[in-house]
Amino acid sequence: MQHTIVKHYKDQLTIRINPKYINGYVGSNITKFANSPNKFLSSASRYFWPSGAAFERFSPFKVYSFVIRDRHYTKPVHVDSLKKFKKVNDLITKKEDYSSSIWYNDLYSQLKSDGFAKHKDHRIGSKEELDSFFENYVLKLVHSMNEKGYDHSIDQDVANIMIGKNGEIHKSNAGDHRFFIAKIVDAPIMPFKIKGVHESFMEAHDIPDNRHGIKKLIQVIEDLEHQYSTDGDL
Repeated sequence: MQHTIVKHYKDQLTIRINPKYINGYVGSNITKFANSPNKFLSSASRYFWPSGAAFERFSPFKVYSFVIRDRHYTKPVHVDSLKKFKKVNDLITKKEDYSSSIWYNDLYSQLKSDGFAKHKDHRIGSKEELDSFFENYVLKLVHSMNEKGYDHSIDQDVANIMIGKNGEIHKSNAGDHRFFIAKIVDAPIMPFKIKGVHESFMEAHDIPDNRHGIKKLIQVIEDLEHQYSTDGDL
């Protein structure tokens, strides 16, 4: 298999795998860095961000720690139980009449009550802009993903993942909608950034939690990438 794991996307490990195999969702866990053995990380984060609200701005390649302690590893929930996954799935089902979708009507209700609606950086100030958002952004993405798969030339909104104690790949925060669409339309391969690794997985593979462990971690993750990119069943 061609080596595809790269130090990319803001210095984080990136792998390309099949989204259909990712069924667990753990979301964001900012507090994971608070118990890192890296003393520099703990002291620096308290000094610059005493509230702890921006711990995730640290890159593992810069602080040399991928480890998430067991007590901070969020218990995964099934992806299709998420409200936002259901919204995307409902929209794709109703794409010919998108204004009847849950997602559309949630934003339209927000627009009517607040005078505007927002989706990430998209500020929507009128029904015309709302229609344009769905026609020229969301549905265009659905169509492109369905016809061509993931566009690897686009760096933004790369989804995050975490590696569980037994090597399970769990969806983390960021890039959710793109991931949901890829999963629903059965896009074969897409890139994911690795945000963290469960401490038990590191221990099981005898990978030290420091910069010297990164090379071995990459080798182990290559096996996971191959396993999660195959067309067969896991």
